[in-house]
Amino acid sequence: MGCENHSYTYRAPVAMRIQNSCQRFNLHCAAASLVAIATALSASLWLQPSLVDFGQFYMGGTVARLGEWEALYPRSLPDSTVNAGYPTGSQMKPRYQELAERTGVGHTFRYILPPPTAILFVPLTALPFPAAKWAWAALLVLCGWGTALLTGRLYRRLDGGSNRWEGLLVFAIALAPTMVSGLRAGNVSPILAACIASALLVMIDPSQPPRRGERFAAAAIVLGALLKYATLALVPLLLAMRRWRLIAWGLGFGAMGVTLTLPLTGLAPWREFVTEIAPTLGRPAAAHNNQSLPALLLRSSGGETVPPVLRRLTSLGQWVSLALILLLVFTRESFVWRTPANIMAAAGALLLWLCVFSPIFWQHYYLYLCPFWAWLLWESRRCTRWAIAAAIVVLLAIVPAWMVLPRIGIQSALLNSQMLWSMLLMLGMAMMRLLRPVRMQPSLSQ
Repeated sequence: MGCENHSYTYRAPVAMRIQNSCQRFNLHCAAASLVAIATALSASLWLQPSLVDFGQFYMGGTVARLGEWEALYPRSLPDSTVNAGYPTGSQMKPRYQELAERTGVGHTFRYILPPPTAILFVPLTALPFPAAKWAWAALLVLCGWGTALLTGRLYRRLDGGSNRWEGLLVFAIALAPTMVSGLRAGNVSPILAACIASALLVMIDPSQPPRRGERFAAAAIVLGALLKYATLALVPLLLAMRRWRLIAWGLGFGAMGVTLTLPLTGLAPWREFVTEIAPTLGRPAAAHNNQSLPALLLRSSGGETVPPVLRRLTSLGQWVSLALILLLVFTRESFVWRTPANIMAAAGALLLWLCVFSPIFWQHYYLYLCPFWAWLLWESRRCTRWAIAAAIVVLLAIVPAWMVLPRIGIQSALLNSQMLWSMLLMLGMAMMRLLRPVRMQPSLSQ
């Protein structure tokens, strides 16, 4: 008994000191990551102003503030090969053009998000356009930092406790070139990434207060669906997990959003969005920074049209792969979804499928996938082969070959699609996890 007491009095303080040391390290990494993200974006914008996509959101907020909803959407050009958001894919309405010139936005990308989202950007229009760009940049920095922190928490939940890997992961995401380039675009991708990470954290963590956690996750999914539709990829997994209350909250928030904004917007912009804007969103772009599979096929075909046979084969592969993912998700036993790693793999497979086959996957969209680096790190620490595969996934994501190779004269469509290869490799890893979840993760406590 004396020996046991001595062991307790000796080991407990040591374990506590180690735990406190890990917590301090992770806090320092979190603080350093915020400084790194803010400094990198500020320096980047100071040297070369960007946030090229922000103008459309500022214009959406301006139109919503003035209540001139009939001017919100451009007139799409029927013979255009790009969506209505491009200046070459649509024509601004006279009132929209007048407001764009008055505010200093000028001729840039046009607003093509659903009508309720324009209301979200109204607060930014209280500032002049140049000042609003810096306010938007600050918001994106917070969302990028939040994504890094939430990814660290995802790793903590996967690993069953806090350790220094959590802090290193947070700092690595903050320093990744993918993060800086994603913020520089000025699009809503950092907000989507934070929404995805928030929803995943609630989905894999049963220790959170059920009602508050599920409401929070539902709100994140609805917000992400309104902004870029990506969070809808998580819905099949929620059905398979029988998260009925979370689904009900999501339906409720969605219905409430439409009900509250419909008296402000009226039916006209909704009708115009459905009939004029939405049909153009399926048009791929051949630009090198579009990293989806349809974009690769378009570039390989000369940037005009994809041969019909190749297009049909791609469509067949798209729906067969989706059917396989859904089969793996809906045929798993219920206890499989008590394992966080299995949930992360299933969510990753669904989201990756959407990204790979989407007509548009700009490089800043890759921020959506940063929360899954927590799962990659967790798998890597348990298997050398998975560690090598995960390292390749991350390297392909952070090395901007689509920017570097054209500048040195290499125009290969295959080499300039490195983010696509990163996504396909990660999709294969997720499918492997789903094919043998019990064998790879026998302990339900991990």
